[in-house]
Amino acid sequence: MTKFSGNNQEQIITLNDWALLSDQSKENFLKLSSGYDALQSALDIQNNNVTKLDNEIDRLDKELDTAQEENKKLLSALISMCDQYIQEKDGRLCHYFISAGEEATETLEDLGFLVCEEGENYRWTDKRQSALNGGK
Repeated sequence: MTKFSGNNQEQIITLNDWALLSDQSKENFLKLSSGYDALQSALDIQNNNVTKLDNEIDRLDKELDTAQEENKKLLSALISMCDQYIQEKDGRLCHYFISAGEEATETLEDLGFLVCEEGENYRWTDKRQSALNGGK
């Protein structure tokens, strides 16, 4: 007795049935039965790959969320630090920094949170308040 499973159907061929089949039918049956196993194996491998990719996407999403949260905290701290050392003078913000503070203002300027108008005169952009509000 020979079994063939395919398309959610199981077919059983007895030796008597086998003997009655033409050579072409026998060849087709053997191709189908071996082809099904190969296809099922390939499908299992692909499903396993999809699962691995889904897991990797989930991991990367979590990493991205963590990085975004860290970025918000760092920006908030940097902006707060600059708030302490930038004073308003004649309607303009002037900084009283040494090297580290100058780098901080340059970074905030590069990121679009501060605008240098002339010399040491700066002004905050709307992006600053949005960052302090958690990006909202």
